[in-house]
Amino acid sequence: MERAVFTRTAAVALVAASAFYSLFLCWLFTKGLPVSNTVVALADAAIVICAAALVTFKRLDALLIVLCGLAANFLLISIFSQKLDFKSVRDAVAIVVFLALGLTAGNASNAKRAFFIIAAGVAGFGLFEFFAPRFYVATFHILQFYIMRGVVDRSVGEWFDSSLFVSGLRGGSRNLLPILGSHRVSSIFMEPVSMGNFGAIAVAWALSLSRRSWLTAVFAAAIGASAIVMADARFAAIATLLFFAARLAPLAWTRFILALAPLIAIGLLIWCSTALSPIGDDLPSRLSVSGAAIVSLTPLELFGLSPGGPATLDSGYAYALTAFGLPLCLALWTAFVLLPTNGAPAARFKLSIGCYICALLCVSGSSLFALKTGALLWFLLGSMMAEERAAARVTSHVGHIQTNAAPQAQPA
Repeated sequence: MERAVFTRTAAVALVAASAFYSLFLCWLFTKGLPVSNTVVALADAAIVICAAALVTFKRLDALLIVLCGLAANFLLISIFSQKLDFKSVRDAVAIVVFLALGLTAGNASNAKRAFFIIAAGVAGFGLFEFFAPRFYVATFHILQFYIMRGVVDRSVGEWFDSSLFVSGLRGGSRNLLPILGSHRVSSIFMEPVSMGNFGAIAVAWALSLSRRSWLTAVFAAAIGASAIVMADARFAAIATLLFFAARLAPLAWTRFILALAPLIAIGLLIWCSTALSPIGDDLPSRLSVSGAAIVSLTPLELFGLSPGGPATLDSGYAYALTAFGLPLCLALWTAFVLLPTNGAPAARFKLSIGCYICALLCVSGSSLFALKTGALLWFLLGSMMAEERAAARVTSHVGHIQTNAAPQAQPA
């Protein structure tokens, strides 16, 4: 019992650390401590490795088989391309590890605990940033932190009159509640895209919960909607419409919808690359650029065998194909589609996040794989599946006991 409590507590701590570690490192960087991109990468890797170790502590064989498959894929890619991209390896491993963490160390209670710990940080730091922006940027030198990491070009800091992330101020008119001004709140995530992604995940989770968890669903939906509005996240706002549609879809259609979703999305992007202008910074132009990146892939790039490849800033599909290779992409998506769910909540959440993934890959290169939101996403799904499996085992066990306890007919 003590071992189980430790495992579940450690799992929640790791999911929370995934959301908060970047902010903590930015604070250290602002204080003048020697935080480098290497330190950030090591902290990220340490969280994933600890999560993997926690999973293998309970279920060694299953995770080892999957990790060996990933290792074989990236080893083959590195042999042909003469290059090993550690970020690509980490992106694939993190998905598997945090899903497995939820399956082995999660349940309904742990899912709520992890979510609301992160939500409390999002709300607290979000209000801090909104009402005291100067104090916030004095505490967290966000722009310089991302320049140090190489995410933002150094020249941007010379003309960008803010210490927020480059997208922290909305150029032109705000889309959601213009009364809030041009400031896009990022809270613990330090950039608005991840803040919006967190909001979308929260709404998807809330819509998937059962009726007896209505209070949790109301709070989660309120937190998610607030995060989307504060970040003025256009994609997340559109994604919530997909979640409502997924909530109404028959559960029997889940695998069929998920199997077709990426094909429909990629086909739409290819059409956009010819029908829409790539010039601008709005949704149509981003869809056009994303589709053009897919069309421009060479056979070697498609299978992940050519390092570099096209610009994938706005094309998650192009990034995934060049980073993982087509065979691994197909294997991962097939495994996701075939994930067994024993109850309606997990099935609804699986369908919602499947739609979320397919939509997000249309407009964002790698934000799907960001640990600060991805760890929570996969842990929630794994925890919901684990809770339903445990309930199914209890029901089966009770039924078995009742069957054995039934009085036997006496011979005449």
